[in-house]
Amino acid sequence: MTPTILVVEDDEALRDALVALLKRRGYAVQAASSANDAIRVLSSEAVDLILSDYYMADGNGQDLLDYVRRHNPSVPPFIMMTGQAGVSAAELRRSGLQEFLTKPVSSRSLVEIIARYLSKSPGSPG
Repeated sequence: MTPTILVVEDDEALRDALVALLKRRGYAVQAASSANDAIRVLSSEAVDLILSDYYMADGNGQDLLDYVRRHNPSVPPFIMMTGQAGVSAAELRRSGLQEFLTKPVSSRSLVEIIARYLSKSPGSPG
């Protein structure tokens, strides 16, 4: 079965680029432009991994991570990215975050990190 990744990113160009990258690597991808959009997706669909921006107009990645932990009995791997300073990666990890990445993240590194959590070779078909 093809793993499904939820991409949560409020920057439309970056979201589209991430979705295209992950689809080319053989993943099924759902996209959300905000934390509230992500919650709507998660309420109707199971995902295998969440890739989320930290800062969003309607909340932040910590809020989304907390929601996921409260409402999903089996929390999928959660990877968070930010391009801004001042976020405590250590605090997020204590909350259950697997990876905290600083933007810009190379496509290769991102695909390798995701593959590690989904036990899938980068670039291999689903």
